[in-house]
Order: sequence, then C-alpha cells, then structure tokens
Amino acid sequence: MILVPEINIWTPPSEWPTWMFERIMRSVSVFPHGSMVPEDSAGVVTVSGESINDVAAGARLYRAALVFRTDGTVDKIENTTTTQIDSSTDWIIPNGDADSTYDVRYTSNVGDALHSSTSLSEDTWGAMSTDRFFEQRTNDIEQKTSTFTIEVRKDGGSVIDSASYTLNVERLL
Repeated sequence: MILVPEINIWTPPSEWPTWMFERIMRSVSVFPHGSMVPEDSAGVVTVSGESINDVAAGARLYRAALVFRTDGTVDKIENTTTTQIDSSTDWIIPNGDADSTYDVRYTSNVGDALHSSTSLSEDTWGAMSTDRFFEQRTNDIEQKTSTFTIEVRKDGGSVIDSASYTLNVERLL
C-alpha cells in the first residue's frame, strides 16, 4: 500500500500582483503531510522603487521626498502633496506587521547628496520606530537629483529587500 500525502493548492486572489504570490510561495515550508505553513508570522517585505519629482517655474520651495512610515506604508511628497506610492507595494504587507524590529538604510548611487532634513545618515541602519524621511529640496534656480538604494532588514539580520529611488527637484526660469 502506498500513502500519498494530501496536497493543498492555494490560489491567490486575482487582484494580487504575480510577484506577491511568488514571494509568499518562497516564504513557506512544506511539512510532511503536505500542508503549507508560514515560516514565521512576519509580513512580506517589499520595496518597489519610484521616481519622485517637483519641477516647475516660480519662486517657492521645491521638494521631493520619500517617507517610510511606521504603519508599513510608503509615501511620496511632491511639492506639498503627500500621496501613498502604491498600497500593493508598501514596505510590508500586511501593514499591521510593521514594527520597530525592522530597520532601513539608504546608500547613494549617483547624483546630489540628499538634503540635510533626511532622517538617517548614509549607510546607517535606523529602526522603524519612527517615520524615515529621505528628501531633496531647493529654492534656487537649479536642478538637484539624487538616486539611492533603500534596504530593509529584520532583527539586525540580512537584507530582505531593496529598491532604487530617485528624487528630482528643479526650479525653472
């Protein structure tokens, strides 16, 4: 007599992006009886990358910023408008799994240094116990562009995910 383990096949909701399903499938263990159980209760960490711009003419503060929030969301600020980048690619899904055991850091790739209001020094890990701002700004007739990588880790471990972001501000004549 041959025993065949029960196989449970789970299908994600159709509105989920393919990459989310693939990451979930990579983060589970298959037990001898064939059921799939998550390795731990942590959410899926995902950072998507984005280009954030504030370009126009006239005398005012030009501001482009990226904000990793303690609630698990990621916002962009263009001029004075703050919007969530994309709820399907917040830094952690579900957002309720966000906590201060996660750390973020940034590393410059090319371009201008980030503005001094940025909440972390380059190549320094910061706990997600507070919102983390990465910002570029100018009042002058000039362009400032910064491209950098954001990395996320948990409990001081290895990097879980990373993505490249670009902040661009330009005051035109």
